[in-house]
Amino acid sequence: MKRIVNLMTSIFFSLILVLSHSVMAITVDNPSPNYNFVEFNIAFVLGLCLPVLLILAFLKPIMNISWRFPALMTLSVIGQFYALVYLQQWQTLGLLFAATTYIAFASLWVIEQQGQKIKAFKYNWLVVAMSILMLGSAIAFRELDAYKVWLGFLIVSIAIATYVQLSVRDNSLIRTLSTWGITAGYGVTLYFWLNAQLDLVWFVSLTVLSYLGQMTAGCWSSVQTLVNRFEHITQVVNSDAEPFKDAEKVYDPITNLPTYHQGLSHLNQILKLQASGRYVAIVFKPLNFEQVNQVLGHQNSDILLLQLAYSLQKSMSDNALLIDFSDTREAVKLCRLQGLDFMVVVDTSLSEHDNKLVVEDICQQLNNAVPQAISFKSFSLNFQLAFGISLLNQESQSGENLIAQASDALLEAENTLQQICHFDQKSRLYTEQQLAKMEKLKQDVSNERLVWLANPQVSLSDRQFIGFELEIDWQCNEGNKLTQHEFDQIAEYSGEIYQITKQMVKQAFDLLVIMHSLDITEKVAINLSSKELLEPELADFIEHQVERTNIKAQYLTIELTEQVLLGSPFRARMMIDQLRVLGVNIAIDDFSGSYEGLRYLRKASVQQVKVECSRLQQSQEAKSEKTIVNALINLIRKMQIPLIGTGVNNQEIEKSYLLMGGNFAQGNAIQSGITLDKVENWLAASQARKNQA
Repeated sequence: MKRIVNLMTSIFFSLILVLSHSVMAITVDNPSPNYNFVEFNIAFVLGLCLPVLLILAFLKPIMNISWRFPALMTLSVIGQFYALVYLQQWQTLGLLFAATTYIAFASLWVIEQQGQKIKAFKYNWLVVAMSILMLGSAIAFRELDAYKVWLGFLIVSIAIATYVQLSVRDNSLIRTLSTWGITAGYGVTLYFWLNAQLDLVWFVSLTVLSYLGQMTAGCWSSVQTLVNRFEHITQVVNSDAEPFKDAEKVYDPITNLPTYHQGLSHLNQILKLQASGRYVAIVFKPLNFEQVNQVLGHQNSDILLLQLAYSLQKSMSDNALLIDFSDTREAVKLCRLQGLDFMVVVDTSLSEHDNKLVVEDICQQLNNAVPQAISFKSFSLNFQLAFGISLLNQESQSGENLIAQASDALLEAENTLQQICHFDQKSRLYTEQQLAKMEKLKQDVSNERLVWLANPQVSLSDRQFIGFELEIDWQCNEGNKLTQHEFDQIAEYSGEIYQITKQMVKQAFDLLVIMHSLDITEKVAINLSSKELLEPELADFIEHQVERTNIKAQYLTIELTEQVLLGSPFRARMMIDQLRVLGVNIAIDDFSGSYEGLRYLRKASVQQVKVECSRLQQSQEAKSEKTIVNALINLIRKMQIPLIGTGVNNQEIEKSYLLMGGNFAQGNAIQSGITLDKVENWLAASQARKNQA
């Protein structure tokens, strides 16, 4: 392709030279009035510039090139010819003004073309400043020799443009010097013609030749940029298309739509070819399709999925705002991602309306395209769509990031029960923070840098010690201590919760060893806050710790939250049975009176119940909460099951808890968590107080 472009450019330049030589020969052989010769060249310049400007304007959306400088150069050349023919009194000033702007625009065009390859933008201001100085000296300072100022301006401008152009290695030295050499000859002929030392025909001819040279050089640079762009795109297409040589692997076998990889390949090609577009990815899915899989099975549900995909594709195929993912003549505006996720990509630059309105209208069209009832035999279902939207910006400069952000927005729409959700950079920051916390937790668990606290449980009536609850004191990257719920989430998402629980069991038995060495035979409790911990391996690990420390399992209490009992009741029952066989005590933590919790109490499967008492604050809003806590305490007391109140953090809560009939408690009002290295001293002091009593 380069050879063809070079050949065409050479032929075009040769024709221009022949034509210019013919014009000069005709004029010399057939002398006529000056205005005929000048007007002939005006027509010649106009005839040459119009197709060039039209082509540059056509290529602007693809290459991001400017056609304003060649257009202004053309106007400057025509302005010089106009001054020659029609301006008599102001001819010299008009010529200098038009010639100055011509040289300035030619230099600025070169600087703009090479400015993407080198940092040449600073020269813009220098050329503009010199142009203003030249015109100002010609108008305001009549005592100066404007002709010599013109020569100075010409030399500096050509030197700047030549330096900028030669700073790029791809530019030819001969072509650059030839172009600007002709332009320098044009400027010199203007100087001599103004001093009446040269014939008009030479000035006009050199003006036309300089204009032709500048237009040819500018078009040459644009063509080279276009050729390089298409060669790069061809390489990208070939590399991206390598995994998809087999056409049967490109399309999804169920919906016959392009897959994620083909959609991503097309999207990346378009982003590289048309960087000026404003692209928005819309990822959507049918929310209630899981019901179809459960009722019909995957094989039959695929038929309904095909019906849905066909209806959506048919409605969107004629939408000019959506990009085409197909390699064939038939437009395919839909792409199937992983699972039930589908995608369309909108180029909002093709619409005059606001981006948000355009995208929401596309979502509404997709919603309307869903059949009211998709049927298979006697089964029918109305689908509901949820949409995640992401706009291409500096944070999502690639197709991968654009699709990933739209998928994250769709997940947020599902979690928050919204139909349309836009990607929020704050959620991305939150995700990155969560990932950083998970990474730090992994390192701390691996290096055994977790800090363990023992929370004493006492009898409020006589302050006698009745046991410990073991918890983790872990600080994240910001140095802030997380709540128990936040820590459980980080531990579960990171996959470290089972390892952490094993370390907690080991620390609990080590704490029991310290207590037994002081002849204290109270219990130590640990909390299982995730259903992922309901595995037989944990019971085996507890049995191993019993053998290691020679401490009976009856001194260990395992607390299960109601959320775990309700979320996985079968696994919870199996776990409780295994632990009861070992002799481990079972407690229900944060009891709320649910049916499942009451069922365990009724069957006497638990030996302890814990109720959150932090809601017993004296406030107008807490009246209903206090009533609920009071009812739970009375219920547990009547069932004669040991009760421990948690969150007793001040004297006010302690007093309310005692008035309701509670006695055993833990919280900051009693004693904040004690690190394991200080437990022995605290127990010794507690024993001393007990003996004194």
